Amino acid sequence: MAETYLTVEQAAGRLQVAPYTLRAWIKRGKLRAFRPGREWRIPERALEELAETSAAPAESGLSRVLEMVQERDAKLAAQGKPRGAWCAADELNAMRDERDRELAGG
Repeated sequence: MAETYLTVEQAAGRLQVAPYTLRAWIKRGKLRAFRPGREWRIPERALEELAETSAAPAESGLSRVLEMVQERDAKLAAQGKPRGAWCAADELNAMRDERDRELAGG
């Protein structure tokens, strides 16, 4: 059975995203595609692969954020501060620092 190839516009329509977003995914390697000339072609199977790989990281990312919020609440409670007494900028900076440490391997 021959594989079907879609244009960026067709694939974007199926995924309900903008063609610009789809091109960005291709350039970042998130979506498999090839460029036989001036236009990208996306195998239908690549859309299925994207759907399969995108579901798990989103769930794990959300669960990690929830864990971080719970850890932060526990730290605030240990300091005697009421729940929710935090600065959004401080929280984002702490999350960014933790992410950078994890990416650096330490």
